[in-house]
Amino acid sequence: MKITLKDGSVKEYAESMTVNDIAFDISGGLGRAACAGEIDGEVVDLRTTVDKDCKLNILTFILTYQGRVYFVITTFMPCF
Repeated sequence: MKITLKDGSVKEYAESMTVNDIAFDISGGLGRAACAGEIDGEVVDLRTTVDKDCKLNILTFILTYQGRVYFVITTFMPCF
């Protein structure tokens, strides 16, 4: 299967892989920073299996804006 990444590069895999496996295959740092994936425009969990050609974006909490890198920190507040 052919996976087209955000930068336009293409990765080819002989068998299905999870989004997390693909992120680590690209880079260990990306695999550690990944928090979700986006397959053909749909946000998915890192455990989602990719088994066909698609466009894949690995989502992280790292934001680049005007040449600067920011780490986005979120908090979860339960609603009662």
